[in-house]
Amino acid sequence: MVKSLLLVFVKYPVPGQVKTRLAADLGAEAATEVYREMVTRVLQRIPRRQAVRVVFDGRQAEADYRAWLANDLGKEAEFRAQAEGDLGRRLENAFAEAFADGWQTVGVIGSDCLELNEEIYEDAWGKLRAADLVIGPSHDGGYYFLALKKPAPSLFADISWSTEKVFEQTLGAAVGAGLVSLELTKLHDVDTLADWERARAAGGPG
Repeated sequence: MVKSLLLVFVKYPVPGQVKTRLAADLGAEAATEVYREMVTRVLQRIPRRQAVRVVFDGRQAEADYRAWLANDLGKEAEFRAQAEGDLGRRLENAFAEAFADGWQTVGVIGSDCLELNEEIYEDAWGKLRAADLVIGPSHDGGYYFLALKKPAPSLFADISWSTEKVFEQTLGAAVGAGLVSLELTKLHDVDTLADWERARAAGGPG
């Protein structure tokens, strides 16, 4: 049985530090409540049998994250503070730690995609049996899921994070590293008010 670990990157819900693009329209407090709701929805839709490691922004104590997320996780999960540096450095470190801890396949998500469900996770882990990299593109040019069977630090270097180039640049890095890549269904992230309204109209939380 392959040991798979899902990394979930989260920030603590502090107004002004989360969903800043959404806050421009809704205000910082309302955007923070949306963020809380999104995290709940994403965590609750992770398959119960899936091993999870919450990789948290270290500006807040681990105990605070455990207290916040315990009910949403619905099970025991690992917690690990993110490394210092940009998103690429933090992702690289989180994958390296997971593989060093003995996990055989490792994936990562954030809390921006409300369309993730059990079928997509099953598709992702299934595809990884035939590939080195499985990636789920989002409509904004980024990705909502990425999984590997071994460390691949080049996937996280020299990426224009938070731009529409992230997915394209990551695939380019995979080609350069000689990795076999497979893609998942393209899904939507929630970053703006229009995104949030679309998600709610489609049956998302709220």
